Amino acid sequence: MNEFEQKIVHLAETYNKPDEFINILESFRVPPNEKGNFFSQIGITLYKFSYFFLALNSWSHALKYFNINNDNINQSNCYGNLGIAYNSLGDFRKAIEYHEKSLMLKKDIRDRAGESSCYANLGNVYQDLGDFEKAIEYHEKSLMLKKDIRDRAGESSCYANLGIAYDSLCNFEKAITYFEKSLEMFEDIGDEAGESSCYANLGNTYQGLGDFEKANTYFGKSLELAKDIGDRAGESSCYANLGNTYQGLGDFRKAIEYHEKSLKIFKDIGGRAGESSCYANIGIAYQSLGDFRKAIEYHEKSLEIAKDIGSKAGESNCYRNFGAAYWSLGDFRKAIEYHEKSLEIAKDIKDRVGESSCYLNLGNVSHSLGDFEKAIEYYEKSLNIKKDIGDMAGKSICYNCLCGAYQSLGDFEKATDHIEKSLEIAKDIEAKAGESNCYINLGNIYLNSGDFEKAIEYYKKSLNIKKDIGGRAGESNCYTNLGIIYQRLGDFEKAIEYHEKSLETAKDTRDRAEESNCYGNLGTVYLNLDDFEKAIEYVEKSLEIAKDIGYVDSERIAYFNLGLIYSESKKLGLAYDYYKRSIELSEMMGEKLVVEDKKIRFYTHTTNAYQNIIPICCKLENKVNKAFEYVEKSKCRAFLDLMANTEIKPSVELTSKLKSLLDEEDNYLSKLQEIQINHLRQTKVTVDISEVRRIVEKLNQIYDKIEKHDPEYVFIRRGNSFSWDKVQNFLHSQRKDRDIVLVEYFTTRDMTFIFLISSKDNKLHVEPVSLSAEELNRYIKVYWREVVEFQDIGDTWIALGDYLIEPISEYLSEGDLIYFVPYGPLHYLPLHVLELNGKPLIENNPVAYSPSASLLKFYKNKGSGKLQSCASFGVMFEEEAEDVAELFSIEAYKGKSATKDKVFKNCTDKDIIHFSCHGHFDYVNPLSSGIELYDSVLTAREIFDLRLNTEIVTVSACQTGLNEISLGDELIGLTRALLYTGAPTVIVSLWSVDARSTQELMHEFYTQLKNGVNKAVALQEAQKKIMNIEGYSHPYYWAPFVLVGNWK
Repeated sequence: MNEFEQKIVHLAETYNKPDEFINILESFRVPPNEKGNFFSQIGITLYKFSYFFLALNSWSHALKYFNINNDNINQSNCYGNLGIAYNSLGDFRKAIEYHEKSLMLKKDIRDRAGESSCYANLGNVYQDLGDFEKAIEYHEKSLMLKKDIRDRAGESSCYANLGIAYDSLCNFEKAITYFEKSLEMFEDIGDEAGESSCYANLGNTYQGLGDFEKANTYFGKSLELAKDIGDRAGESSCYANLGNTYQGLGDFRKAIEYHEKSLKIFKDIGGRAGESSCYANIGIAYQSLGDFRKAIEYHEKSLEIAKDIGSKAGESNCYRNFGAAYWSLGDFRKAIEYHEKSLEIAKDIKDRVGESSCYLNLGNVSHSLGDFEKAIEYYEKSLNIKKDIGDMAGKSICYNCLCGAYQSLGDFEKATDHIEKSLEIAKDIEAKAGESNCYINLGNIYLNSGDFEKAIEYYKKSLNIKKDIGGRAGESNCYTNLGIIYQRLGDFEKAIEYHEKSLETAKDTRDRAEESNCYGNLGTVYLNLDDFEKAIEYVEKSLEIAKDIGYVDSERIAYFNLGLIYSESKKLGLAYDYYKRSIELSEMMGEKLVVEDKKIRFYTHTTNAYQNIIPICCKLENKVNKAFEYVEKSKCRAFLDLMANTEIKPSVELTSKLKSLLDEEDNYLSKLQEIQINHLRQTKVTVDISEVRRIVEKLNQIYDKIEKHDPEYVFIRRGNSFSWDKVQNFLHSQRKDRDIVLVEYFTTRDMTFIFLISSKDNKLHVEPVSLSAEELNRYIKVYWREVVEFQDIGDTWIALGDYLIEPISEYLSEGDLIYFVPYGPLHYLPLHVLELNGKPLIENNPVAYSPSASLLKFYKNKGSGKLQSCASFGVMFEEEAEDVAELFSIEAYKGKSATKDKVFKNCTDKDIIHFSCHGHFDYVNPLSSGIELYDSVLTAREIFDLRLNTEIVTVSACQTGLNEISLGDELIGLTRALLYTGAPTVIVSLWSVDARSTQELMHEFYTQLKNGVNKAVALQEAQKKIMNIEGYSHPYYWAPFVLVGNWK
């Protein structure tokens, strides 16, 4: 920065308001006929140091003097400069307007060199707008003029611009041809700066092709020349390019190193726009490392500069980066907020590339939220723009995303169709990295559908490309995938061969997390071979690395595998210890997660440990009581945590001391959730377990203090599962006019366990039954055909009763309230229909259900405690809705008035909410299940966002009780959502029900309630009444209704 530049930058910092700045400059003693040139030069200096707003004002002021003097040449130059400035600010419409004004004047004065520059500038604006065809049209016009006037340097620049446009269109062959032409001419005329720029362009193209080795070679040449000629801005860009290459290679630390070198230079030379880009790049690298807070910190620095220099395009890009960071943190609401801010600006400045990126990002957030239909809608919007602007690489990415969304929906045909489209484009544009990723996705699709041969074929194709382009990390993943498939096929020799290749690659690339995975995979293969000694050796190596680097997932898997090995070798004590450690780590990392779908998926992945430890507990004499605790943990761990994180208010008066403790609790919960979501979103992220333990310990200390003020709040907030003796104490506390018996089922691959706790004694009863998961599923399919589809009951009930009721019949007496806690497919059975002493249980015993015994006390803390006010909704079944409404002397919301808005506005404070509507159940995405109101479906996802102070919710619609049974959590869908919102009791149906019998049953149920009978007995009496009506005696008519939650 020379002395003049230093002075101007100092003035810009001191007088940053345009009017003040211009007035100060006007006070300089400059001859009137020189003022235009003076302000023009000031604008050039300001633009060089990214003071775009002040540059604009200086050129606008210069233009006034050029207009007075009728100086067409300088007028035209000013228009061109204003166009360049507006383009930098992202105001593309204004940029085009000024470049066209400049072009008109250049034509008038027959300045062919200037005319050519105008065409080049317009080409650059259309390039930034994503209209690559128009960019090419203008660059070709510019080139033709450069050739006519024999401007070889200008001609060379035109070739470079055409190369950039063709690169954006993914016509890499043409792009390389133009870059090489440009390079040859710059070499001929000895323009080393131009040469350096060409090498950088070639590097970017080869990077796009996935040839990182060649890309780095060209970036190295560009950097060498930039250093030689003292081009510091060029040097900084080279470091940025190298940083982007290492980002693409997955070496994020190296990427940060190069971006920081670039940043230092931009700070030195005052390149504020470049400085903003560097902060953004560093933020992206930290995001890839899983350090989201640091990523946000850098994005904030980037945004501050973008706003300061008035760059709308830069501001939009910053919001997109924020959105991506918050998405990674699992804060989806904030992610959507930032992506929508970015989208608004992109639309405003006509930035179609940015607009398309926003839609793609919003699609990703919707996908994470489990709203796959919305994700597809956004992906298709992005795709349409990519098609319009001819962005082939972007189209390929969109097809890839659509493939993922359709896979999540279980539509593998559509998924395959979209990934094949993506693959076709990747091949056409020779994007090797993209082609390789498509083969991996195709391999995954065929692996999931069980076509291992086809999966192997595609993984090998991907592997060959990874080898060609030097993607070592990707190479390792391919070897792992192939090893896993051969292991499934029973070809253990080949599995070991591929896992060892993956291990070798992981060691070469110093990827210790992948190295840990490889040792674990080898351990499981040797376990399959019954080579326990070697299996233990490899799994312990995996464990050692995992503990060393804080790789929690690998650590818990290693403990699980050691449990498996010792279980297979009949060392049950050791097996128990290792399974226990695996479960403890899983619970530590899953506890207090607040994102619904993440909790479910996390616990689903940990279920095998519960499945294996429970039978071991039942075999070890001193661990039988532990078996019940693990059953409870396995059944509803995610739901317990979710319930614990609902808006639970203290049950005592809020003192200043209690408020302070609650604020402290909230602070530590936020820290813990950030670590956990980071852990879930990254594939191989390491976690500081000591920090997690420190936070959990701190929370426990806080809860110990809160417990002195409000023990009820702490019990629920901690979300601990009940031990069997606590369940028994609770049953004793609830026992008044009848005994209560809790019957809990747990099914493993080989057998079923029945756990029984009664208010009559002080013992945990455990009955193992020879009923495997496969046999149980078979019985349920037969039952469904007999009862639901054909209404012709056969022998299924007798057989199921022999397995599920007979073994515990000695503990059941007439009149006992039975609390059933089903497991897996048993959720689909109305267990109250099974026979005891030749009669359905419901005839002599009121029955209630719960997803978990541990939730019993939670129900007690919910609800209005009254059964007075009511809201009744009816669509299709309007008579039933009217009948219920009449019982409570209210008007029903029926037909057109039964809308979602009415539910939101009128249900939060009603004691009873009744829906006589069709149920909509989504088997692929249960959280999209819902109640079909007049205007739309009230989904489970929307119900989760409600907060009800109600006593009972009844949904008499068909199939509303059918929930996806997820391993690791027992109840997903409507029932779960309604319990979560605060309803202590939910009544739902398990299958499509006859409208007339349902209306009569509901009338009797509510009549019994109004007469002061408890909920379980009210439903029992209603079902007994219906079964005794001629034509309705078959269980099809009265059995599907189940009461879930509080029976009182």
